[in-house]
Amino acid sequence: MVAFERRAIEPFRNRLEGRRAELLKEIQDVSGRDGAEPFRRLAGEVADPGDESVAATLIDTNHAAVGRDLGEIRAIDRALQRIADGTYGFCSECGVEIPNARLEANPTAERCFPCQDHFEKTHSHENWPLH
Repeated sequence: MVAFERRAIEPFRNRLEGRRAELLKEIQDVSGRDGAEPFRRLAGEVADPGDESVAATLIDTNHAAVGRDLGEIRAIDRALQRIADGTYGFCSECGVEIPNARLEANPTAERCFPCQDHFEKTHSHENWPLH
């Protein structure tokens, strides 16, 4: 396995590091807010069950967004580790070189198309329908 040339990998590293910084800022922005603030702003002095429901939905949405962002940060960290190890750009399953177009579209890609397709089919949640 021959690693990418150092200069060819730098744009990927820069893109991954930039996206990681964006995600950390988003998480900081969301977590820096007072969780009760949406409720107070929406409900005002007299709360009713509808207002409470809307506020709870906003809070749940923020938590879901943070969870999604943390998942992406973990994928970025794994990609940055592969860059450091010299394995970035090669499929973690079969070892073939991942096409550059795939890395451009998804710089955190760990697998080539066939291996990713197989992974998704064999690791899908049992309650998810496969169509």
